[in-house]
Amino acid sequence: MGILDSIGTYLGDEENRLRLASGFQGLSMNPNAANIQQGFQNRLGELQEDRKLKTAQELADSKLLSQTQQAIKLIGTEYPDIAQAIQGGFMTPNEGITEAMRRRNEPAKERKTIKGADDFNYYMDTGERVLSNVQKAVTPPTKSSVEKKFDFFKSQNYSDEDAMRMATTTVTSDANAQTAGQKKVDEAYADDYILWTQGGGADMSGQLAQVGSVLTDLEAGVPLTGPTVGALGQWGNFALSVFNPKAANAKEKVQEVVQRNLRIILGAQFTAKEGELLISRAYNEALPPAQNAARLRKLILQMQNAVQQKNAMSAYFEKNGTLTGYKGQRPTVNSFYEAMSGFTKGQVVNGLRYLGGDHRIKSNWEKI
Repeated sequence: MGILDSIGTYLGDEENRLRLASGFQGLSMNPNAANIQQGFQNRLGELQEDRKLKTAQELADSKLLSQTQQAIKLIGTEYPDIAQAIQGGFMTPNEGITEAMRRRNEPAKERKTIKGADDFNYYMDTGERVLSNVQKAVTPPTKSSVEKKFDFFKSQNYSDEDAMRMATTTVTSDANAQTAGQKKVDEAYADDYILWTQGGGADMSGQLAQVGSVLTDLEAGVPLTGPTVGALGQWGNFALSVFNPKAANAKEKVQEVVQRNLRIILGAQFTAKEGELLISRAYNEALPPAQNAARLRKLILQMQNAVQQKNAMSAYFEKNGTLTGYKGQRPTVNSFYEAMSGFTKGQVVNGLRYLGGDHRIKSNWEKI
């Protein structure tokens, strides 16, 4: 920047020119110098006052701009209309903040909503969806009652055919629609249901395991039975327990399981006499171990089938409150005799057809 530019800048300021003129006037011999000097001083005072006002105004404008920016930042996203009014100069920052605080403290107004075709709710004043971030849950398809019953019976190890047949059976659970006989059946079964579900069914697993250990020994050829054991047995359990305690223990296990479990499975139809007959069919201490193993295996398999049948009955009763309509198989004494007999129901032997039950009873055969 040259000297002439510096001089131009200096003289471009009116206040500098007045000060320079006042200095030259002091050197003048003009008689009116005092008046002229006073005029210079008055004008300098006015210029200085204007400068102060300008500086004050600039500070005020800067402060206002800062306040405006802060106010817009604070309330702009929540109340955009107030932010626009402040930015346009229609409202001061203080007025905008005061209005925003007033709105915040106002009790929330209840907005009316309407349900749309998509089952979501929408605000009637703006059309916006209520809880717009919430997505509708995908509901898995609900299985029909038949499908649920089918799944249950499949879990009980029934074949697809039997499970579907039982699942599609029409059940009438209305007590008023039952016959007197059906009501009697339900009343009689109620005690059996309670016994089975409150521990009787669970106890069966342990009992079957107990007999299973005897079966394992017999299949391995352990001399738990045979002519010698049978001869000792003729002298009573005491003699057997003294000379062959393992054989005596095995016999007691089988007797206990047959008497105890079949009473739980068969209920009132099982008697002590029935128990003795089945024990003699399943376990003869005078026969070789291999023969008793085959007999005992048949008994265990039939017990396992009976447990499945009992579970199916109790589940049906629990679900429907009645046995009316139940078409599944039910455990019977005859089913155990049939399993132990070695004959198939309907089998023809020497012109006689086997009808089921104890094959040693003449009435369980018919002539053809």
